[in-house]
Amino acid sequence: MKQENEIITKYPEYPSAYLNRAMLRRMKLESTLSKDESIFSSSEPEIDALFMDISRAISKTVSSPSATSSVSPYQARILRTAYSHRAYLYLKAAELGVEWRGKSKSELEESASADFALAAKFGDEVAREMSVRTNPYAKMCGAIVKNALAEERRDMLG
Repeated sequence: MKQENEIITKYPEYPSAYLNRAMLRRMKLESTLSKDESIFSSSEPEIDALFMDISRAISKTVSSPSATSSVSPYQARILRTAYSHRAYLYLKAAELGVEWRGKSKSELEESASADFALAAKFGDEVAREMSVRTNPYAKMCGAIVKNALAEERRDMLG
């Protein structure tokens, strides 16, 4: 962590250092947790610092997340990793029922889905699958179809 801090101090515009530090922060937090705790059991400043590093990695990489055609392979790697990392954290919070920064479970799932979609846009195939799987509208449509099929079966069986 000390080395990443030094790199960031010396090269504050280097996005990879922020991403590396975010990963180190998460690993450090996870290593201190008991079996029954989650990363969101940690202190708010520690979690804020983790999210801030991910956001800085993204903002230092490209000015607009929609500018996929103008990113280098290096930038695409940083962006897909940062968006996937943040999406994972949002999804973890949603699964745990944690209300993070005033976001409800469904809002956290939407944020996760959006970040997975952005990671997919920059080449992360696993994120592409997760974006579909966590998409709240796809889940809602799936539930409607499931209910309709169940009702149809009930009607057929009498």
